[in-house]
Amino acid sequence: VLHLIKKLQAVRASYGEGSIAFALSPRFTNEEAYVLRKIAEKLDTGIVGSFSLEDPSGLKEVLGYDASTTGYNELYNAQMVLSVGKVAENHPVFGIKMKKAASGKTTLVSVSDRETRAEEWASLGINTADGLNFFKGIIKALIEMGYVDEAKVSDSAVGYDTLKQAVQEAEVTEQIRNLAKLYGDAKKAVIVIDEDSVSGETIRLLADMGVITGKVGMPHRGIILLRSHCNTQGLLDMGVQKTGKEILDLVNSGRVKALVIMGEDPAAAGSMNSEILQKLEFLAVGDIVMTDTAGKADLVLPLVSYAETDGTF
Repeated sequence: VLHLIKKLQAVRASYGEGSIAFALSPRFTNEEAYVLRKIAEKLDTGIVGSFSLEDPSGLKEVLGYDASTTGYNELYNAQMVLSVGKVAENHPVFGIKMKKAASGKTTLVSVSDRETRAEEWASLGINTADGLNFFKGIIKALIEMGYVDEAKVSDSAVGYDTLKQAVQEAEVTEQIRNLAKLYGDAKKAVIVIDEDSVSGETIRLLADMGVITGKVGMPHRGIILLRSHCNTQGLLDMGVQKTGKEILDLVNSGRVKALVIMGEDPAAAGSMNSEILQKLEFLAVGDIVMTDTAGKADLVLPLVSYAETDGTF
């Protein structure tokens, strides 16, 4: 560890602020991510991310923060749950929660590009190959059917006129109109999104839909964004927000000279990543096993598994 610190301090002294980057697996706890951020700050760098992170979901652009607005257990008191994407397939534990909610008084609607397990419990299942234009049609229908208080939205939100213009040409079918009515009539409605099977642009539209109908920011209504890996949201909350692509681009450009990778193996993803990593002056890798990336490192640190540490996710 002392050798690692000396090497990183030497890189900082030679190349200045922002010459060091850190990458952290979402298998780490919130506390570990926080400590890593503090170490990065001491080394004058804000380049802290994960190779598991992709582009932002789109929620931040609409809501100001890239996270769910609603707790999982609020499903049970919602009048309607709109499941978008392969929620039950990619998040089976949450799928059980949706099934339980649907067995009560909650109306469950599933929208995906193909048949999903959630349709077994849903009151309505819709398969559409073009989810983006489908939800543009939903927003257009909500506006036309009077579910949007335009004066209130114009006062409290930015960009409503732009949104309205963007959906103007969208097709509104009878199916779209029926779903818009279900969502518009439900005073307590929750949108559940599987990030891995829904595009960022569609997620932005769904956030817009919740905002303009007043179904965000109050109990038992809002948006639940389900993310892959055990603590992706925790990393984002702790400020670990750079994507793997951003980190590699900085290495490739020569801006980042030293990289510390904890629990990730980007070299295994392809020869291009390996070639970029070779441009580093110093590479340190921490992991519980010897990975392809660790094999290319100047320094390897032994780590422990989640079962051998304490913390929260």
